[in-house]
Amino acid sequence: MRRLQLIHAYVDYSAGHAQINHHSFRSLKSEHSKRLYTLLSRFKDTKTKLHQQSIESLHGLYGLLDEKGKLLKKSCGQNKVFIDRCIKKPIEEMANSTDVLKELRFLVDEETGNFGFKPIYHGKKIIAIEFLYQWVSSNNQAEKQAREALAEETVPDNPMLMLAREAYQIVMAYPLEGELTDKHKLALQAVSMGIVTLPEDMPMDDTFNRKMLQMSA
Repeated sequence: MRRLQLIHAYVDYSAGHAQINHHSFRSLKSEHSKRLYTLLSRFKDTKTKLHQQSIESLHGLYGLLDEKGKLLKKSCGQNKVFIDRCIKKPIEEMANSTDVLKELRFLVDEETGNFGFKPIYHGKKIIAIEFLYQWVSSNNQAEKQAREALAEETVPDNPMLMLAREAYQIVMAYPLEGELTDKHKLALQAVSMGIVTLPEDMPMDDTFNRKMLQMSA
């Protein structure tokens, strides 16, 4: 299964979750807007935060890479094009959606004046994006309980979770057998970002991280 198909599978799966507001999700027309909305929806809890995302990571999350990890469209390799199509326009669409506006607010970066995001530079090159947003508090106890249950939930037929499990087993078995594919790496990235949650018996602890480094060496 190609990365693009994996991301589609994840979005379809997430759209049925309590974390995703069906009305807001369906009000969005752009695929890029739906992907960004889905990502931000995984961090509604005040105890969690979406950290800065590298441009390369965002390429994968937006389904812009082929199965070999190469960009499907060379134009998206230009940060100006990528940010305009996949960051600015999706944020503008969400900010103009009546349904999304009821639950999500985007903030302005005081330093750059950008709406909804802050570019992170290395020298003169943008290497990452920090999304600036705030979820509107809800007093709905049922919704709160649903979100708490979701945080503990693992879904066996979630394709991203299945790949993450497989990747975890390959890493922990190193150097005996197997190697990580691009799909495995994407799944592990989803785990590290909190998009997919592994069971407690599969901790990404020091042992796991050490073996990952050995595999990368």
